[in-house]
Amino acid sequence: MTGLAAAQPDHAGFPPARLARLDGFLRRLTEDGLIPGWSLAIAREGTLVHASRGGYRDVEARLPVEDD
Repeated sequence: MTGLAAAQPDHAGFPPARLARLDGFLRRLTEDGLIPGWSLAIAREGTLVHASRGGYRDVEARLPVEDD
């Protein structure tokens, strides 16, 4: 998703279960029609610790959100 070096979330102080809850929250917003889609990257000190995406970048054409 980015050009950042990656690290395990728990090694960077991010509990994986909390990140999963965040992804679930964004997924529910998409399913409920409140947002069309999302792309999320969380980094600490220049290191990527979590990346996720979901939903649609174009709802009418049903094109999913993709990594750029």
